[in-house]
Amino acid sequence: MNEQLRLDPETARAVSPATWPVSGAVRFEAWVGGDESSEFVRQSRLIAETWAAAGAATHFEILPKANHFTAPNGLATPRARSSQH
Repeated sequence: MNEQLRLDPETARAVSPATWPVSGAVRFEAWVGGDESSEFVRQSRLIAETWAAAGAATHFEILPKANHFTAPNGLATPRARSSQH
């Protein structure tokens, strides 16, 4: 994909959220559908783990039978949001 986007390795790293500086005041939620590709899941987990190591509060969760269109649906209800934290 980097070739199609004309990104060299340095530029690809610079635009990746996994390499951005993170402050401890950041909260990052990664809700990933279980129907996503293994690469999408890997990248989501990588960002959550990298940012957590930098001091951010993070949460990573795989939602069964969901994809990136349906995974956020459960977050639309106050009950779902309050029960996750």
